[in-house]
Amino acid sequence: MGALVLGGVIIVVGAVAFAATHPRSAPPATAPASQPATPQSVADLLAMPPESIEKLDLALLNLICAKGLPGAEDLDIPATLKKLDEWAAKVRHETARHLYRVNDPRYAEHYRHSQTLPAA
Repeated sequence: MGALVLGGVIIVVGAVAFAATHPRSAPPATAPASQPATPQSVADLLAMPPESIEKLDLALLNLICAKGLPGAEDLDIPATLKKLDEWAAKVRHETARHLYRVNDPRYAEHYRHSQTLPAA
């Protein structure tokens, strides 16, 4: 059970880090007729062409796949996406606030002189 929880935490941390470096654009007020509806299930995902799936938000894909798993019975995907966006904004803010430490001689050794990667 502990490994399952740890795995879930790792996925959430990865999703937050990804969201912090890849901000989600706001969806259009009304979806064009040619644009398919947002998938709601794994079956919907499997029915989509790969080029459509690769355009979907990574957090949304993970949450759709989590539906039905033990512990996800009350999963509210829109609320969870909103919370992930809030966490990503906080991570983005705190990263920018502390970025000087990477090159500051007082802290650089602690961070092994690491450098940030440019956003994709």
